[in-house]
Amino acid sequence: DRFSIPQNTLVPTVLELDMSHACNLNCIYCSVNSNDSKDGDRMMRMDFLSAKSAIDRVIEASLQTNDPFSVVFIGKGEPTLNWDVLTQCVEYIRTQKSVLRVEGKTIIVTNGILSSEKAVWLARNINHIALSWDGDILVQNTQRPLFQPEKDGGSYSFVERTASIFRDEGAFFEIRPTWTKLNVGEMVDFTKKLVAYKPFCLNYQPLLLAGRGVDLETSRSDAEVFIDNFMKSKDVAKEYGISVVMPSADITRINRKFCHAYEGTGFHLSANGFLTACECVFGEDDGLAGKLLTYGKMTESGVEIDEDKISFLKSLRVDVTAGCKDCFVRWHCAGGCLNTHLQACSDPFDERKNTECFLTKRIVWETLKRKEAS
Repeated sequence: DRFSIPQNTLVPTVLELDMSHACNLNCIYCSVNSNDSKDGDRMMRMDFLSAKSAIDRVIEASLQTNDPFSVVFIGKGEPTLNWDVLTQCVEYIRTQKSVLRVEGKTIIVTNGILSSEKAVWLARNINHIALSWDGDILVQNTQRPLFQPEKDGGSYSFVERTASIFRDEGAFFEIRPTWTKLNVGEMVDFTKKLVAYKPFCLNYQPLLLAGRGVDLETSRSDAEVFIDNFMKSKDVAKEYGISVVMPSADITRINRKFCHAYEGTGFHLSANGFLTACECVFGEDDGLAGKLLTYGKMTESGVEIDEDKISFLKSLRVDVTAGCKDCFVRWHCAGGCLNTHLQACSDPFDERKNTECFLTKRIVWETLKRKEAS
């Protein structure tokens, strides 16, 4: 091979903290069914002592491997709804970086439904922000309605204000729309709008067939329309020095794994104490993915790890997966989203036959043709 394929650090240096199971949105396609549970799940929050313990473990791994760590604030719901613990964690990480002289960063995935003051704080204190925003007023309010729309109205005005603050504060942020039949036709026009907010990139992905998205299969965007508008959007954003990416089809990215569900490097701590290899899995009750990707639990006496499950997770590699091992995009896609695959197939090593696989191959091929032509 002409290119060096990275050898992954086989200990977790990326921690994902499930900050809150409550969400102030009620997205029609939510991949983790946020707000659906009737058993008090919506009240679940990450506590600081559990988060601190996990942060200490990932910093220790970073020091051992000399690999910079990342702490991602994410959640089955909206992470900023656990504001006090979030700010405590960020301050603790800042202190530990200074004391231990270790390199690391903070990342948050947010829906942007927060006060101006909190948006400013995120812009000034979080190293990398991913902001979800689906389109114009009609699209945003339809696909991502507020949890209490009768009280607060639509979500569009909130997320637009947050994006404006991030721009004005010079935040390092990306914008992540989810594309469906409702908005894919507006992708190019929406791209022209988004570049004005000066994100460092636009992360474009089709509807994920998981959670509530499974029931919306008929609302998935047409593959050919998605591909055509994706390539046109890349041209629009390029004029402003902004990249449009679909992670599995990013040819600048060479890796052995799409995410940390592969090779046993996932370190996702759920608010109820489970350790999983996937940010969309919160425990063993989460279907097949829960059974396969949950490998431990944090208790008062320490961390319990299922070593057999870790051995299984380490065996999940793109170069041994049917259909992937000989694919021309295997070191870019790196197996794709395992959770998506497991929604339709019980074998994690079986060939990927979902729409994401088709889109990835087509977009990479179109991108390579352009590079060859230039």
